[in-house]
Amino acid sequence: MAAGKNGTPFVIERALALSAGDGPIVMQITSKKDGESYLLFDTNQRVIGKVSCVFSEMANGKWLYYRWVPEVVARNIASLLGGELREMRCNTISRRIEDKNVS
Repeated sequence: MAAGKNGTPFVIERALALSAGDGPIVMQITSKKDGESYLLFDTNQRVIGKVSCVFSEMANGKWLYYRWVPEVVARNIASLLGGELREMRCNTISRRIEDKNVS
């Protein structure tokens, strides 16, 4: 989570969990610079989203994925962190995770 005033990461995580109605899923993410953005890939090298360069230091590694967060909430939180969600393919991610949990 990006640095902020004391407690800011906790408050943001709490807001995401409350709006999602569930805790996060940890996902391993890799990225590739794409102009003024970063393309994010899952472990199977499928594109799952595009974010602004503000997230460049966090682009590779483990991300907390909160399912069911309304888009407006996700975009507002990204904005609070100084970034922007440019494109996300969350429905595909949700389906794959749910399928994996059923197996």
